Amino acid sequence: MQRQTTSQFKPLPEGQRKIGFRVAYFRKCSGISRQRLADEAGLTLNQLANVESGRVPLKAIAAWRICQPVAMDIHPQFLFGGYPQLPFPLLSSGQKKRFEREVLANAAETFWDFWSKFGWLFQSENADCSESVSKVECKPMVDNSNNSATLVAVSSEIPTWKQLVQELKRRTKAPGAKVRLANDLKTSRQNVNKWLSGKGAPSAELILELLRWVKRPVEK
Repeated sequence: MQRQTTSQFKPLPEGQRKIGFRVAYFRKCSGISRQRLADEAGLTLNQLANVESGRVPLKAIAAWRICQPVAMDIHPQFLFGGYPQLPFPLLSSGQKKRFEREVLANAAETFWDFWSKFGWLFQSENADCSESVSKVECKPMVDNSNNSATLVAVSSEIPTWKQLVQELKRRTKAPGAKVRLANDLKTSRQNVNKWLSGKGAPSAELILELLRWVKRPVEK
């Protein structure tokens, strides 16, 4: 059988490609091997690699399995791009059964399309998403893989959003620091002030940039 090359993949919309990038990012940060996650998601190694590289879309049923506590333990909305790294939510038995029925009925649909139609089922128990961001503590994620040397993984714990805000406040006390942060992230000073005041949270991509920013050496 002829192997499929990169040029044979139809380019995906940016939103669907970023879902794959978030899977790869969080898998590495969690210290989970690609083989283990592929097994949990019901995918082959090659299929998961293509998802993580943004070549093929993540299907609804694979996304549901990936987000479960036994796999990456992450809120599905993180993959879609709306939340920071919140853990998989506590669902009522009725809500979980209904969502699983929808997943099975739409197993071949892309996660992007599926979540656009059914993501509200998760929000019904957490009506105000912005409050969820500020009130829910994320579990620290550490690199606990036995073969972590083969992974592009972090060597220290990833902070919760609350902890990240505290560190940002500490790092932006110096004159001009907030302006420098806004310029580095190509955003506005107003957005920075909003995040630091707890009145909002940035996108998943900007949170990754904030994590990198606080790890930089402090400028003298």
